[in-house]
Amino acid sequence: MRVWALWHGGSSYSAPTMADLEEFSSISAAREAFTHRFNGGRWASEFRYVNREWEGAATPGVGEDSTMTLWLYDPTNVEDPYPWRIIQHGARGGVRVDYA
Repeated sequence: MRVWALWHGGSSYSAPTMADLEEFSSISAAREAFTHRFNGGRWASEFRYVNREWEGAATPGVGEDSTMTLWLYDPTNVEDPYPWRIIQHGARGGVRVDYA
């Protein structure tokens, strides 16, 4: 199941725009990318952008307030897209996938 996502690295990062939209093959792949960007700040993370070239970039300073918003469809094709799920850090250090 493909998902589209906007990642926000937390308070030390600017808010994402639809130009930052990424596509993943599954919720698990999105969750893995979310976890890697938090834990692997000095190593390059892959950004699978939809409307521009994919790139690898380091993600230092990602906070526990980081989030990833998910859709089951490409939200750029809808006038007022409503997110489906949100990936975020849990209270005990894990990663949660919640309904939006």
